[in-house]
Formats: sequence, C-alpha cells, structure tokens
Amino acid sequence: MRKRSCYCGECLYDNYDDCQNKELVDSIQEVMLQREASAATTRAQSENPVAEPVHLHVADLVSKDSIIAIAADGDDSYDYYLLKISDGPVVLTEDIIDNYGCAFSAGSTVLKGHFFLRDNLIDMTYKLDQKRVAVVFPGTVRYVCSELIERGRGKRKVFQVAADVHEDIIASL
Repeated sequence: MRKRSCYCGECLYDNYDDCQNKELVDSIQEVMLQREASAATTRAQSENPVAEPVHLHVADLVSKDSIIAIAADGDDSYDYYLLKISDGPVVLTEDIIDNYGCAFSAGSTVLKGHFFLRDNLIDMTYKLDQKRVAVVFPGTVRYVCSELIERGRGKRKVFQVAADVHEDIIASL
C-alpha cells in the first residue's frame, strides 16, 4: 500500500524497486486485508439473529423497473451485474432463498428483480433473464442506470449499455 499511487511503467509491472517516481511516492507497505464474514454466515452462527441496520444511499433512487449496477467482485466474466428491479426496497417477512441460492433473513430490506445476462461482450448487449428472481441488499447498489438501448436480434430482444453509461458504471465501482 502507498499513500500515493504511481502508474509508471515499472509500477504497472509490479517492479516497485525501480519506480520512476520514487521521490514523489512513499515505499510500498504490505497490508493484509481480512474479508468480513458474509451476512448469511454471521446470521447462521448467531443465536439471536438481528436484522442489520439499512443505510440506503444510491439505493434511495431505486424504484420499480429501475436498472441497477452491482459490483461483480471475484467474477472474471463480468465487471458488474445489471439487475432490473421488480419492486422498490421491501422488508422480508420470512427467510428466503432466491433462485441463485442466496439466503436472506426475515426483517432484511432487499431489492428483488431479474439479472441481465451478457449476450455479446463486444457490443455490450444483454438479455433479460425473466425466469429467475434475484434478491440483493440495497447496500450493494453502485449505480442506477438510465434506460438501456433496446435492440432486436431476430425474435430475441437484447439491451445495450451505452458506452458513456458503461464508463460511468466502471467509475462508480
């Protein structure tokens, strides 16, 4: 970790000892980060499960039919996931497991909707998966998209992310 970043050719190839800007940046200090336990694991291990407080920020702008972007940490195929919201934020009255196998406890505030699945990486087109319902926490929302560009390919309807919207999403992650 450094207090200032450097993007010289040496640093881009992890050759920090030969940094071209040594006089401007401090030395590298290794920091070990620990991942917090997932909400499902924490609740499952707790004897008295308690709903987490909800801190809505970007998700305050979400309503029915909104299209949101969620960071896709650890997924080499996607930079972000797109989700079309079927309802605004809802408080669960019972424990549920969504169609993707994610568990959510009663009392949690969540967003329900359908993911867009990538159709073509080159032209940034997606198709809407209306067969499976996804559930996400409002705190995972990183960007609320404008409408996607609707394109027709034969009998299939696909949606395209405009280049400027894609850049804005990437910047928000």
